[in-house]
Amino acid sequence: MTLPSNGVQWKTAHGISTNPLAIFQGVITNVLFRDYMGGLTNLCDTVMGTVHDDESGKDFLTPFAGDGLYRDDLHDPDFPGGQWWDPGLINDEGWEFSPDFDVQAIRSGQSIRAVRWNETAQDDELSVTLQEVNDITERIRHNKRLVNVRDLGAIGYVSAAPMEPTRVERQVIALLEDGDKRLAVVFPRMGRKKTGKTQAARKNPFELPTTWGALPCPFADTPFYIVPEGAGWRGLGGAPVFSAAPVATAGATGAASVVFVIPTLQNDPPPDDFTYAYEKKVGAGAWESAGAPATTSATSTQVTAGFTGLTAGSTQFRVIATAQSGQSTTSDASAAVTIT
Repeated sequence: MTLPSNGVQWKTAHGISTNPLAIFQGVITNVLFRDYMGGLTNLCDTVMGTVHDDESGKDFLTPFAGDGLYRDDLHDPDFPGGQWWDPGLINDEGWEFSPDFDVQAIRSGQSIRAVRWNETAQDDELSVTLQEVNDITERIRHNKRLVNVRDLGAIGYVSAAPMEPTRVERQVIALLEDGDKRLAVVFPRMGRKKTGKTQAARKNPFELPTTWGALPCPFADTPFYIVPEGAGWRGLGGAPVFSAAPVATAGATGAASVVFVIPTLQNDPPPDDFTYAYEKKVGAGAWESAGAPATTSATSTQVTAGFTGLTAGSTQFRVIATAQSGQSTTSDASAAVTIT
């Protein structure tokens, strides 16, 4: 290809790739834990309530409901694989998710610069400091299983450390909320890497700093995955945009077809999934629902909807496209056609 002789402004060339609303801040943060028990806690099992990832072709548990708000069933004792436990307050530093990898420089005799970087080790860590004293945090402190968890304030409560170290793996959901945007980092399998110092002092509460290392899970086939949600996330794609008005063609008695180019989203390249509704206006009357089309067909670029049982007269049509985010746009009206 040749170099273009004329250019365009930044917004035209690159603006579609930048959106400050896509920045997430952990205004509210929290973590949920449960024990990892192999196939019983397979986060790709659809019985747990999952979303489908088209890229990997797998289903993954999501902590969000269909409307983008939080699920209210994760703490149910009969949740598949076991309930998720909330350890309570965490300190105001929130949680920290960080990669940890080692590299080795490969050098040549012809240059003092590295000619290649080999990754020799790679891990992912989650650090969070638990602030409350309860049976969940104490079981996490002692690396005990989250079973038979005792009530807060139980009379005669004792949390005894085991004489010998135990090996318990967990599943962790790290959550953040930023207004109407939400995000979860889900770890299908984790091991304890470090339990930090607990200090009793005037300036510091009796806290439990913890660091966890992500491990491969043979069922999820990933060390972690990220799930953004909420109205703020769903709205980032913008409203549907029609490139042109639909084209209507009269057919047999009481019939017409409506053809329109599949819309796109303002801030998102195609393809996108939309649902469509259709409206009609006869003569100088008001716009009203055209009902469900009798037939529909589609190509990669356009949709054809066929209608029957229409009232005779000069009729216009328009299409309402609704994106998965719930945002919708109404197309311009078609040219009028005469229905016989």
